Amino acid sequence: MNWADAENYCANFTYKIVFENWGDLVSVFSAFLNNDFGGVAKNLTMGKMAEWWIGLSTYNFNKEWIWSDGNAFGYSNFAKGQTCNKGDNNCCVTATLPNFQWNIRNCNGSSYPFMCQLVGV
Repeated sequence: MNWADAENYCANFTYKIVFENWGDLVSVFSAFLNNDFGGVAKNLTMGKMAEWWIGLSTYNFNKEWIWSDGNAFGYSNFAKGQTCNKGDNNCCVTATLPNFQWNIRNCNGSSYPFMCQLVGV
């Protein structure tokens, strides 16, 4: 799936246990979470899926980096040479094995695997 379809999938992945839950593409707020996500992704695919969508994009009206769950952008792990033109609202981010550095991709471009994070209310 492209980034927008993956985020839509996560947003519509709801279930009820005690609380109502919904999801977003995974947000990575720290080096610890980046490594944790990387380890899970690597184990799930036995290291064969090289790139994964994460929830960071400029795919919003403000055209600024923001996490799909609405949290502000702070921590980053962009690979060298990764840039998004200022004002571009079509920059989405993948994390790449083995070190999970981030790459900027077209939101409506290639398909990559993804993970959802569930948020409870």
